[in-house]
Amino acid sequence: MADFRDVKDRAPNPTLIAMLENRLEQAKAGEIRSAVIVTSAADNATGHGWALDGRTWQQPVLAQMMIAQNEMMLRISATETSGILRQFIE
Repeated sequence: MADFRDVKDRAPNPTLIAMLENRLEQAKAGEIRSAVIVTSAADNATGHGWALDGRTWQQPVLAQMMIAQNEMMLRISATETSGILRQFIE
C-alpha cells in the first residue's frame, strides 16, 4: 500500500517557483510552446494537465514524459529503505 505522509509544512517551494517563473518567461518569449505538468498539492493530492500547441510534435513530448517517469521510479527506488537500488548506494 502507498505511503501517505501528513505534511504540516505549508511553506512555498522556492525551487518550484523559480522553475515555473523561468518556464513562464520562456513561454512568453515563444521559446516553449507546449507543456505537460504533474502537481502535488499541500494536502498531498496530485493532478496533471497539459497545454499542447498544434505545432508541437507530440511523440517527443511523450518520450520526455516516459524519461521523467523512469527517473522518478529510480529516485524512489534509491531513496526508499526497501528500494531495489538502495543496496547500491550504501
